[in-house]
Amino acid sequence: PGQSITNAVGDRFVNAPRHQAGFWTRYQVPKLRTAFAFGGEYVAERVGFNNERVKPYTVFDASITTTLDVAKVRLRVDNLFDKTYAASGFGLQGSFPGEPRTVFVEVSHAF
Repeated sequence: PGQSITNAVGDRFVNAPRHQAGFWTRYQVPKLRTAFAFGGEYVAERVGFNNERVKPYTVFDASITTTLDVAKVRLRVDNLFDKTYAASGFGLQGSFPGEPRTVFVEVSHAF
């Protein structure tokens, strides 16, 4: 009898954590026409293709959004504390690293 799950180790998919959690909260300050947001993601230990252990990680993100007279501006920082982590494991080939701290600026205007 063959295995019924493709790309699995035992009865679990490769790189699938048993536990994962995330949160995002936003606080709006109407007088300032600004919103502050903060969130995070936890991913439990996983197993890679060659049964190697991929360490758990927790990363945090944040943003500030403000509405100006002519546009809306958002500053977003992913991986706020620049955590080094493996996003997934692939055996002898190594692991895919998670994204380092990344900063985005978004400007939008409604016509």
